[in-house]
Amino acid sequence: MRKATQVFLLLFAIGALFATGVAFYRIVLAATIHGAPVRFVDTKAGVYPLKVAFYADPINAGDVIPFAIASTSAQGKLHYTVTATPGSGVLGSLTQSDINDQQSTPYGTPGSITFVTRGDWTMHIAVTGPSGQGQADIPIVAASPSVIPAWLAWNIGLLPLYGLLIFWGAQIVRKRNAQMTTPGAVTFLR
Repeated sequence: MRKATQVFLLLFAIGALFATGVAFYRIVLAATIHGAPVRFVDTKAGVYPLKVAFYADPINAGDVIPFAIASTSAQGKLHYTVTATPGSGVLGSLTQSDINDQQSTPYGTPGSITFVTRGDWTMHIAVTGPSGQGQADIPIVAASPSVIPAWLAWNIGLLPLYGLLIFWGAQIVRKRNAQMTTPGAVTFLR
């Protein structure tokens, strides 16, 4: 009976660890390791057609949201200024983004912005280039951050791994003690 319980708990822990690994891949690694945006928005800033790539969806209030802006037509070197304005009823102030015109990704010029409170926001993009200036607005909804902190959620999700490691360590100690207490037992190194 005891051995059957141990086998059942081991199989349960392995299954839970596999489910945690799948969730980890889907939530975190799919967007960060591959570097692929999760949402694209097409807009037009004057004469400049733009594609804005967001690396987070949903957008959580208080998080730094990475994005990339690219012109969908070859118009030469463009300079971007991005701000975010809170909608009516949203307690917040104008937010300035961080854009690095010197870098480029496969999805355009990288930048990041933080929507400080939850609610409706308008992301305002100002473009300056060889054909003059253009402006575009993208409506954004910043959601409330998750109730449980990420560090706590990961530790809860990794409990099966911790359990397996403790189980494995206990089995090694038990086996070693059993070999030492057996009189006349010959031990072989494997």
